[in-house]
Formats: sequence, structure tokens, C-alpha cells
Amino acid sequence: MSTRDELPPEHDGQDDDLLHGLNQPQRDAVTTTEGPLLVLAGPGSGKTRVITHRIGYIVRERKALPWNVLAVTFTNKAAKEMQERLTTLIGPNARDLVVGTFHSICSRILRREASRDALGIDGSFSIYDDDDQMKLVGQILDEMNLDKKQFNPRMIHGHISRAKNELMGPLQFAERVNRYSEEIAARVFKRYEQILRERDAVDFDDLIMLTYLLWRRNPDVLQNYQRRYRYLHVDEFQDTNKAQYELVRLLAGGNPEAPGHQNICVVGDDDQCLIAGTLIQMADGSERPIERVMAGDSVMSAYGSGDFRPARVLSAARRERAEGIAITLRSGRTLISTPEHTHFAGYRLGATPQLYFTYLMQKRGVGYRLGTSQVHTHGQVKPVVGFMLRARQEHADAVWVVSTHANENEARAEEYILSLQHGTPTLPFTPRKGGSVNGLVHDERYIRRVFAAFDTEASARKLLTLMGLSAEQPHFRPRSRNSNRHHLIITLCGDRRGATPMHRIALVGNDAHTRQALESMGLSVRAAKSGSASWRFESASADM
Repeated sequence: MSTRDELPPEHDGQDDDLLHGLNQPQRDAVTTTEGPLLVLAGPGSGKTRVITHRIGYIVRERKALPWNVLAVTFTNKAAKEMQERLTTLIGPNARDLVVGTFHSICSRILRREASRDALGIDGSFSIYDDDDQMKLVGQILDEMNLDKKQFNPRMIHGHISRAKNELMGPLQFAERVNRYSEEIAARVFKRYEQILRERDAVDFDDLIMLTYLLWRRNPDVLQNYQRRYRYLHVDEFQDTNKAQYELVRLLAGGNPEAPGHQNICVVGDDDQCLIAGTLIQMADGSERPIERVMAGDSVMSAYGSGDFRPARVLSAARRERAEGIAITLRSGRTLISTPEHTHFAGYRLGATPQLYFTYLMQKRGVGYRLGTSQVHTHGQVKPVVGFMLRARQEHADAVWVVSTHANENEARAEEYILSLQHGTPTLPFTPRKGGSVNGLVHDERYIRRVFAAFDTEASARKLLTLMGLSAEQPHFRPRSRNSNRHHLIITLCGDRRGATPMHRIALVGNDAHTRQALESMGLSVRAAKSGSASWRFESASADM
């Protein structure tokens, strides 16, 4: 069974009636408890609420035992939030539900069952984190006298991780290599697995792959877990890789030797599409309407940071949607997609034309202000985006681009009009530097007096609503300079050293307590830059 609809927003509070406030498609999803169920809906539409109410319905109305219910999420935070919602719905019985990530659930299974199969580990195995994995790959590269600048450990491990997510061991991967970097990765992979087993250790990808192998080789063990977990739920199902999908398929009854119950509910959003007629550039340089692109074709694809190269199409699907979002490029070309489709955009020196912005800026404890800037600044050693530089100079907390203009006068006119309409100052937060001592913009006392005379927060939220912008999602947040704050930077596709881009994460701060806490977890923390009191932690992962 499949259901798709616009689901109402989630709300807090306890529902005495588990079906209260649900529309008909949601009620169908909650009350359909036997057999496979697919729920498709857009982001923020309440998909997680459907899962939690369905679990509550199974336990309260169908009288299922809580430990017969399994719910899989993709992050520990999501698992914790789901557990809290379930506690609100069904009370103390929620403690007996199994709610967790793929990795945490597989870790528990392996610790209990590892001795039953020749997996090369016992129940007391250790789990290598990202730093451990990079150090081990680096050690193996040193053993092989390979240049780590040419064969970056993270790139090599990326090949290994992708192989495991495709359920391939060293031998299967070695048979499929077609590039020199993959050939090196295959040699490292073999030694990497050997050392892990010698140390009775696994990496995160092993947790899923080894659980899959355990169940595949031992139908009796699989049947035990099928009997225990009679109702399966998987959130964000569109993000599952092959290993995770095959694991769930086995548990739900995809193995002829252990047919199982097939009571599985998966929830996701796959409706991120382009309209028919959109021209797609193929790997050979030709163009083809998107509806004629088929599985197996090779198309040009973005890999992050401006990298544009061929990629193979794994599957193609058609959806029926009424509304679309149109984006018009400078060339005059228009792209139309569903609202859920993600289009990457940014500012690149030498490529982005010089435009002028009218922006709204916020500083905690002061208020909101309007201002103007341009894309590329002048007078800097390396030009930067204007509103980003201004935000850093004024120690601001957030910036929203309200409008863009072809010339400076248009931007300034919009600034004055919006300022008068909404009662929002245009004065800087931080006094201007310079020789003047009597100017208003040079005196912090008068600047604060002006901001105190207006309710800039209320006027700013009204302005953002009128412009269709979110107060919770600014276009830019500058890096923190305040000693009691930390700055978390997540850059999607920000690391292109591997065969496919990785996602970079960095945490920056300057307090000793947090640095000690990170180091006590075994994480590598270093100075933000030479001679700086600030510290930085960085990591990268192929898994977003």
C-alpha cells in the first residue's frame, strides 16, 4: 500500500485519540498495520508523526508487545526525539521499543551474535571512528611506500567505504576496479580488513555489512530476529544505501529461506523532480529531454565545488505534480522543478556578475538593521562577498538578502523605502572607524539609543514574511568571535579529494572546557591558526 498527501504540521502535546488531527491518508497509514506500507510526503509535512502514531496504534490498539516493534532512523538525535514522542503517546511501555540508527541496532546484534558465525570478531569488538580509520589507512600506505599526497588516505578510504556499502569485500572490489586509484584502494582494502580483524575491530560500515552476512549465512538466526521484530519502521527511506536496504529486506522477509512477516512501513520523500522537456547534458556532450534519460545512461553531474563530470543513472521515475518552482538563469534559460528539488548555488569570483544587495542584518542584544552591499568587494587582497564581509566586521549573527539590483542606486533606494515602511534603522551596529569623532555613526551611545527606540525584531519578522523568507534560515551566519559561542560549519560536497565528493564538518571555538571535552572523546583538536588561542576540529564523511 502507498499513500501520498500534504500532511498537516506536527504539533506538541499528547493526543488521547491516536487518530485525532490526522487526515484520511494519515489515518490509513496509521491503521494499516499488516503487510508492506510506503508513505511518501514532502519535507516538514509530518512524516515522523505518522510513524510515531502508527507505532502507538500498534501497541495500544493492536496490543502488540513493545519489544516486537523496531524503528530505524538515520541520526541519534532523530532516534532520541522519536523515543520522546513515543513516551508521550504510550507511556512507560515506550522504554521497551527498539528505536535507533542502523549502526546502533546492528552493533547490539553483532555483540550478541558474533560468536555464532565466522565473522572474524567476537562480542567485545571495538569500533573505529573516522580518525581511527584515517590513521589505519595512512599506516597501510606507509607500509606500501605509497605517497600520501598522491593517494590521500581519505580518498582511499572513500573507495573502501563505498565498496562495503555495496556489500563488496576486498576480493569482489578488486575484480571491479577500472582506475589506478581504485587498484591502490583494493590493495589497501585487503590489508585494512586484515588489520581490523587482527585487532578485533570494525568500522561503521562493517556494522551493517557484517550483520547482513550473519543473517544471510544463518537463516535460523534471521528467523529469530524476524519473530522478535514483527513490525518494522524506517524513516527517511530514500537515503538508504544498498547495504541498509538489503538488511531491511532480509528482516522483513526478503529471504526465501526465511520468508518472514513482511510487516514493514517505510517513510520518505522521493519527489525531487524536473519537469518533462528539461534538457539534460549527456556524457558525450549531447542533450536529451529528461523523460528520455534511462537507467544505465551516462549524464553530466555536479560533484560539488564546481566539479562537473559524468555519472551513471541508476534508475528513472515519473511523478505527477501540479506545482513547480521556476528559476531563470542569466542566459535566459529557465529551470522548472518540484518545490522539494535542491538546486546548489553560490558566489564564485570571475563567474558571478557584480550585483548589489539590499540586506537585513541581525545582532543579538542590539536588533535588526537594513543595509546595502555588492557581490565582490573592492580594496581587499582577495575580494569577498560584500554582505559576508560586512557581517564579520559588525560581529553580526545573521544576514538575509532581501533583494538584488543591477546598480547601487537601486539597492540604496530599496534600503530607504523598506527602512521607512518598517521602522528599521540603517545605522551600523558597530561604530565606524575613522578620523571623525562627532559623527553619529562613530558614537556607540547614539547608535544604541536609535536601536532602542524601535521594536526592530517585530518589524524584521514582518518584513521577512512579506519577502517569503524564513527568520530561522538566514542566508549567512558569520563565524563567531564571541568566547562563549562555538561555530559549526557543515560544507556539503566540500572535499573533492576522493572519487566522489565528501561533506566537511568543522567546529570552531576558543574555550578550554569544550576543547578538553572533544579531546576526551578521542577527537583530534588543533589550533585554528598559528598563534591563535582558538581551536578547530575538522572531519569529513561521504555519508551526508
